[in-house]
Amino acid sequence: MPARLGPVTSRLGRPLNRHHIRLGGYCLHSRSSKNRRSFASAANDPEDVAIVGGGITGLATAYYITKTYPAAKITIYEKSPRFGGWLLSQRTEVDGDGGTVLFEAGPRSLRPLGNGALALSMLMDLDLLKDTIWTSKSSAAATNRYIFYPDHLVRLLGPPAPGWLAETWKAFLSEPLFEGFLSSIFTEAFRGSRHEDLSDESVAQFISRRLGPNTADRILSAVFHGIYAGDINRLSAKSLLTRLWETEGEYGSFMASAFLSSFRRAKMPPKREMAFMEALTDLPVPPQHLADRIKMSSVFTFRNGLGQMSDSLVGYLWDRPKMSFKHSTAVQSLTKRDDGTIDVAVTGSNDRTNATTNHKHSHVIWTAVPSGLAKTDGITTIANELEGIPFESVMTVNLYFRTPDLHPPGFGYLIPLAVPIEQNPENALGVVFDNSYAPDPAHDDDDIQGPAQDSVKQRGTKLTVMLGGHYWRSWPSYPTEQEGLEMAKSILQRHLNITEEPLASRVNFNENCIPQYIVGHESRLNKIHNGLQQGFDGTLRVAGSWINGVGVNDCLRSAWNTVDDLKNRHGTGLESVVDKE
Repeated sequence: MPARLGPVTSRLGRPLNRHHIRLGGYCLHSRSSKNRRSFASAANDPEDVAIVGGGITGLATAYYITKTYPAAKITIYEKSPRFGGWLLSQRTEVDGDGGTVLFEAGPRSLRPLGNGALALSMLMDLDLLKDTIWTSKSSAAATNRYIFYPDHLVRLLGPPAPGWLAETWKAFLSEPLFEGFLSSIFTEAFRGSRHEDLSDESVAQFISRRLGPNTADRILSAVFHGIYAGDINRLSAKSLLTRLWETEGEYGSFMASAFLSSFRRAKMPPKREMAFMEALTDLPVPPQHLADRIKMSSVFTFRNGLGQMSDSLVGYLWDRPKMSFKHSTAVQSLTKRDDGTIDVAVTGSNDRTNATTNHKHSHVIWTAVPSGLAKTDGITTIANELEGIPFESVMTVNLYFRTPDLHPPGFGYLIPLAVPIEQNPENALGVVFDNSYAPDPAHDDDDIQGPAQDSVKQRGTKLTVMLGGHYWRSWPSYPTEQEGLEMAKSILQRHLNITEEPLASRVNFNENCIPQYIVGHESRLNKIHNGLQQGFDGTLRVAGSWINGVGVNDCLRSAWNTVDDLKNRHGTGLESVVDKE
């Protein structure tokens, strides 16, 4: 019988203390599991699982399998020479200082709420607490966000910062960024609802209909640059603004929803979400002092960056006796055998040969990009749908300057579509102020608790410029690393008046790193679900950032969902999309 996804013990093998508390926004409490019932049978348990893709989703999938099906053999096939995917944290020497700074090529912090409960549970199990850096909800990083429009930074001050309401009101009345925003709010209830036959539309079309084109082009486009590096004229409102989309469908307008919903009984969460919250009661619960810190924190990271999380997962899995890693190994075909198992044909291996070898597995979980699955022999009926999920490429440029405080206090700023081209000829998406969530040793800030990431003698300024995304989709070629560095320096000079040369820098080109949930995404996933069921009947499943969200926490949840659904012998990993009851 499969074990539940918990309870999880500490690295020393002792059960962790449990008591009533909130973890990641969900209420956990001690309870007996003896009355719980599992609907899986030992005969249906996965015996030999192949995981394609060694990024955070693939590693998390393997982790959850070891917790749920400890008898199962697991093999991870990774095409590149390293595991961890887009979680890549690198130390770089600082000229003339003798110290180093930590640069992040991809994601740099996690939120503890919602799906963050999985990350919190994982960091406790992997003994990462001593290396965790917590940024409080009252910090500048949490309360100060900026949008660059049309030629200056506009601060979006949020609670609990003192005076945030008055400053926000002042910005609404004076900043070109918010031109027409208040009037669109007051008139939104009088705008007609969408046609009942409309199954999906772009974020730009949806927000323009409800709140006007300025709100879409100046505000929402900036937000979606920061999350998806995508174009709101292509991205799906139904998939990415699901609650607002459903609100319009049910009430006709946002304002009507705000008024009428108070007179209606609150909806119960979907059964799947209820089951997730139930399962969380089996996860390890932190001691009270840690729970208090979690409650007060907006984001967290680690001494050695988010890459420390994937490295720790690799270390944990490496010690499992039935775990096997295959790097530099590309999957070429998946063939369903008469006995229901799958032959996985791969080229390359840890010994660097290019010979094709076949490996038999009871189950395959595909966590790599869906277009790779489409190119795999044996996938024909849903190849077009898999290839129809585009990805954007992003160049991140990390820079460290000797002078401290070269930017205003806050997390960073985003750049909307509506910014004049002369203010953004480099096609930048935004800039992250890295000191705001992980300061150097000399930084004295009560709002940030934990070890320092950098080992420099004196304070400086650490920034990351994000370039490209959808802007570069039509480019015949991508910028070189040197060109990217010069573009980033140009942006910082124009927007922040930073003219000094960086003492350390690193350029990272992340090709096809962020999936795009374009119009029709949900329909496309439904077709993929049906194709996987018909073709493989539960032996081939999927997980990844193209299903339920692009963040690290979303990837952990996708991995968790897919492993949890292994008890359903006909599952695909897409049940959270196709079954919303």
